Formats: sequence, C-alpha cells, structure tokens
Amino acid sequence: MAIIEDIKCQRCDRKYSSVRSRCPYCGARRIGFGKYSKDTDNSKGKMLISVLIMAVLTVAAGIMLFSTPQAVEESPSPEPTPLENINSLEGLFTPPPTVEEIQTPPPPPAVSQIAVHYGGGTMNYDITQKAGTSDNSFHVIVEPPGVDADIKIESSDEEVVTWEWVQGGRLYGFQINAVGEKHENATLTVSCGDLAVKIIVRMG
Repeated sequence: MAIIEDIKCQRCDRKYSSVRSRCPYCGARRIGFGKYSKDTDNSKGKMLISVLIMAVLTVAAGIMLFSTPQAVEESPSPEPTPLENINSLEGLFTPPPTVEEIQTPPPPPAVSQIAVHYGGGTMNYDITQKAGTSDNSFHVIVEPPGVDADIKIESSDEEVVTWEWVQGGRLYGFQINAVGEKHENATLTVSCGDLAVKIIVRMG
C-alpha cells in the first residue's frame, strides 16, 4: 500500500495524488480537503509532511556536523634563532667582570737598600784576607724586610777571590775564598736590582 494514495477527480474522473488540493487536469477543487475536511482525509498528508520535515532536519544536521571546521592542529613554534638562544641564556650566567672591576694585586715592594754585614756588624767594604783562607761570616741585608730579592755576586778576578753561598747559615749568607798570592786584590760586587755594593778584598 502506497504512502501517498491517488484520488479520483469528481469532475473529469481522473486520478491524481491526494497531496494536491486541485485536479491537475481540469482544475476542479478537491472536495473534502481543507479545514472542513475530516481528520482521516488529511492524516496521510500530515504524515508525509512530517516525514519530509524530519528528513530535511536530518540532512541539515548532517551538513552542519560535517561542515564544522575541525580543530586546527597547533603548528609547532618556529625554532629560535641563534641570537634568541643567546639572549635567553643571558640570565643563566654571570657576566665577567669589567676591566675596572678586576682588582690587580699590588706590585711587590722594590728593594730600597742593600748592605753586606760581616759577623754581627757592618763592614767597611775594604778588607784584607790572608791568601789561601776562607771566611763565611758575610751575609747580605736588603730593605724592606721580606722582599723577594734576586741577589747576584760577581768577582772581578776569580784567580784572586771566589765566593759561594753558605748552606744552612744566615739568610743570604756567603763565603769569601782568597785564592790569590800576596799583594794582589780583587773586587766583589753584590747587587740586587739597580742597587749594588762593592767589597775590595786585599791579599795580606
């Protein structure tokens, strides 16, 4: 049994769809259709209209569902450039001190005075040494005390006078060796930086 039945026109006796209100052939108005018709006459038409409305709503819902834009995938952020990397790391490191902040240690004190002592007193730098003997009573004194002194001693004639450091003796203690003959002499020069003293050693 069809959902939409045909009805027969009262004028031309032709059948047409019951949905129509007039005959498509002669134009006669359908009898028993309208607001004064019985409920049984329009029940199928109402059902058809309801089915059509449901179909339209279903199609519209499907279109809206599939036409909804999908969530855009979050694109990865661009890789930071080397300059951005450097700027981002600036807070992680303590900047090196500037030239003004670097405290240079004070220079070591310079030698202000040099002297040679003999025994417990100051010598007169003109001594007589018996040939073939040695004397280890000499030591160098530098001022100020504690200065890191680079002391040098040189003999003007090592065939007459030589010298050597005394191990385990006084600080900067040294020994004089008279190796020359009688009536000969030589000079020992004791220096530290720009300062120097000379010791005349005479053979006696």
